[in-house]
Amino acid sequence: MFVILRNIILTCGGQCLKNLTYRSGLTIFSTMSTENQSNIESLESKVEELLALSKKLSIENTELKQQLQDIRGDRSHLVEQREQVRTQVEGMITRLKTIESA
Repeated sequence: MFVILRNIILTCGGQCLKNLTYRSGLTIFSTMSTENQSNIESLESKVEELLALSKKLSIENTELKQQLQDIRGDRSHLVEQREQVRTQVEGMITRLKTIESA
């Protein structure tokens, strides 16, 4: 199986000349219709749009991961505060019961 290393497209009077160079050094010239050239250009445009969207989503994903990490940190802090308050309230209740029974 050959891997395309270079793909050069030249317009030649209504037809497109495509130069494919393979890893083995073999170069093949073929002609494409204007319609095929248009389809390739459309595909290239869509690929560029997908790459831009992928980059945007990657940045958004990174930001969301950071937000999630921040929220988890805040939650952990709130859980600690709740436990401290619980301990204080239990201590007050114990002291009140001690005072009542005295």
